[in-house]
Amino acid sequence: MNAHIWLFSIVEVKAHKTGMIFVGATVGDEEPKHIHEIEVQNTATDFAALRFIEQANHDWNNELPVCVRLTPDTFNSDDRFEKWCVEVKKTHQLLNGRLLVLVQSTVDREWFRTKATELNDLRGNGLEIGLEVVGGMDDANSWQDEFDWNATQLNLGKCRSEFSAFVVYTSQMYGKDIRNMVIDVHDRSELITIEQVYADFASGPVFGNACIWNGPLSQLN
Repeated sequence: MNAHIWLFSIVEVKAHKTGMIFVGATVGDEEPKHIHEIEVQNTATDFAALRFIEQANHDWNNELPVCVRLTPDTFNSDDRFEKWCVEVKKTHQLLNGRLLVLVQSTVDREWFRTKATELNDLRGNGLEIGLEVVGGMDDANSWQDEFDWNATQLNLGKCRSEFSAFVVYTSQMYGKDIRNMVIDVHDRSELITIEQVYADFASGPVFGNACIWNGPLSQLN
């Protein structure tokens, strides 16, 4: 099976420069231009992203933090999750910089509570655990206190109709020293708006084509 790797720039909102690199993977003909366009994710893409990092040249990321996803397909399976834990530790040891793992909010909640201790045990020496909010503000608020998150990722496209709630949520996270990442920032007016609230990182069409590199990853098991 062949996978395709996509690297996306995540921009520091205040500094207006790349502050983190998102590593995504696709299997098939999908050609996303932005992070929020990568929707079909599974265990194969989870492991492909990690293997790209392991195989890449040293300092390919210029010591910038790197972000990957942990999808329900991997997390909700005891066997796949344990194999992923082994692999992510290996990946983290080979990466020159911090690694942020985003757990998607569509994982099984009761299973998450069972595995939260194992997630927490992974942290240290720069490996961080964040929340990727797949839905809107109800989804974000319901997951807010489930874990001691290092970061949260919100899709602005799913929160536009609840922007006041979005502002409250980001301010609460900021108050807990949790970084806020906002994707699908669509135009300059949205960028100016999120610059006024508690957003640390952003990506989306406002930055043009945010894909900074893409290429195949072969020999995917």
